[in-house]
Amino acid sequence: MRILLSKRRMQKLGSGRYETCRRSGVSLILLCDSLAFEAKMLKAGIANIKGYSKTKTAKIFLGTFGISVHPNTIGKYVRTLLSVRQAYMDGSNLVFRRIKSGTRSRNHEIDAEDNIGIKDLGREIAAYIFSSSMRSIGYISDIISKRNNPKNMKELKSARRRMRRTGEDTANFSDNGISYDTLCERFAISRPTASSLIKLCESLNIFKKKNNTESVFIENAKRTIGDIHKFVSSIIEEITYWYYSSKEDVLRLYKVKANTYEYNPSNLASLSFYEKM
Repeated sequence: MRILLSKRRMQKLGSGRYETCRRSGVSLILLCDSLAFEAKMLKAGIANIKGYSKTKTAKIFLGTFGISVHPNTIGKYVRTLLSVRQAYMDGSNLVFRRIKSGTRSRNHEIDAEDNIGIKDLGREIAAYIFSSSMRSIGYISDIISKRNNPKNMKELKSARRRMRRTGEDTANFSDNGISYDTLCERFAISRPTASSLIKLCESLNIFKKKNNTESVFIENAKRTIGDIHKFVSSIIEEITYWYYSSKEDVLRLYKVKANTYEYNPSNLASLSFYEKM
């Protein structure tokens, strides 16, 4: 089964434009499971449900796909789709909006098994939305790299044109990475879920994660600074963790910074427009 999803729609969903959805406590995972439910219904040619009820919809889903979904779960999916305007009520009828673009090149394609479950399809959609929202940083870094070190005049002009379109102050831009706390807050997900999505994106060759840790080693620490614990206490807000080896008399100080991500050039090329975060 081939699922086509509009790149622009998916990137908008990850850009923070749907604040109503986030304020109501809808997580990225629930959003993507809801989109997976809608994608399967549309793929089966079911664009609307007359006289909608969650029980009726659950029966239709079971009869169409042979997959049992609890009516209350169907209700959650529908409420989520309504909140992000991917569906609307026409009287008592539930109508699904288009989820793919009419132009094939503007769609993200997911090749899935015919009997793929909502959760499994939802994770693939989540990986795409998750990475699309994060890619704007990689997109700007790519522009700056090509502007500063162009291969030819054509690439330089392209970089300047793309730079104007972003509206960003690229002269003072710095890729400081994205912390797990920021990801969790932005997508209303837990740290384990953020970690699993990053691993999924890496397995799909969307990007590579780069850990950023600064370290300082102080040799002959006792003789140099005296009281180790007192010294560490004075700088505790500036470091993440520390370790002292009494045998070697070496104090190791570490500062963990937000992870940065090296994006696959082919994925950056597919980002044909820039969404401000």
